[in-house]
Amino acid sequence: MGRIALFALGLLIVVAIHVFEGGYVVQLVHSGAALLCLLGPFLLGLVIYRGDLLRGLSSAFGADESEAGGSERCIEVVSGLRMLCITMGGLGFLVSVVFTVGNMDEPSALGPAIALGLLSVLYAVVLSELCLAPLIDRLALRAIGEPEADQSAPPGTGMRAVVACRLRGHS
Repeated sequence: MGRIALFALGLLIVVAIHVFEGGYVVQLVHSGAALLCLLGPFLLGLVIYRGDLLRGLSSAFGADESEAGGSERCIEVVSGLRMLCITMGGLGFLVSVVFTVGNMDEPSALGPAIALGLLSVLYAVVLSELCLAPLIDRLALRAIGEPEADQSAPPGTGMRAVVACRLRGHS
């Protein structure tokens, strides 16, 4: 419960700084960036990983105690979801740059285009680094204590998975 409180406090600090600098909380909400960076990676993850995505997330949250050796697949899936979040944030930024350059002669259209880019990056970083990275760490720590199920190569799409597998004795 303490980690959730610290996570919420970290997000509130960002909001508080924005408000102290004269901004409004509503300015931190952008429906296009939210759809692209929050819903997009999840839907792509469901297409790519199918049932493993939900199983990996539930295992990371501790709801599903997977069988021995299953943590490596969960780490791979959640790491893949993290990469999808970062990719979609970059895609949102690039879309906003194209929109900004295309509307240089219309100053009123520049604000929403720049907001899309900046909030896409913000949402991607918050989701990948503040939400998914700790879940990957939790799965990696759980994998260290597991009995070895197989001697396959590390699945890692992310460094956390590689470190966990090296600690377990994989090459």
